[in-house]
Amino acid sequence: MTTAEYGRMEVGKCIRKKDEFIGCRNDVIQLLDRWCSGRQECTVRVSNEGLDAANISCLEILRSYLKVEYKCIEGRKFVMLLLLINIIYR
Repeated sequence: MTTAEYGRMEVGKCIRKKDEFIGCRNDVIQLLDRWCSGRQECTVRVSNEGLDAANISCLEILRSYLKVEYKCIEGRKFVMLLLLINIIYR
């Protein structure tokens, strides 16, 4: 993952009260990195207790959003690793 933010990042989203604070967000890359990095698939619910705990700067009545940017990298093949181990131990 390159970035992971949770909160109210975008100005201009509809809110009910005019005096609510919109620009609140927290960096949650370490949290999502623990949950998702190294996996082929990862599902995270935005209404997750771990994310809610990380979002202490936003007011509770505001709905929060999760924004994640990532890059896929090609992993090493397990077969190649086994061949390397066989060569070393012979």
